[in-house]
Amino acid sequence: MPSLQELLEIALRYATAMADAMIVACYQKAHEVGVRLVRPKAGRSPRPSARGRDPRLPLQEEEELDWRRLMERNGDTRANHL
Repeated sequence: MPSLQELLEIALRYATAMADAMIVACYQKAHEVGVRLVRPKAGRSPRPSARGRDPRLPLQEEEELDWRRLMERNGDTRANHL
């Protein structure tokens, strides 16, 4: 499972409603558990325009890696079963 910091860094790269919700959720959870989140330097998290990405365009390499990593980790449900 990605850490809150990793999730925040990924969400900060995108200007979508889902990314905005993830950013808020990360900060809320960090406050609940007492974790300090650090906003990455500008070179690591430039958010694209609010129009978002054209779905007809191929994913960039970094986006593809983020997507794959999130999907693989979300697909592993072993932690949900006792």
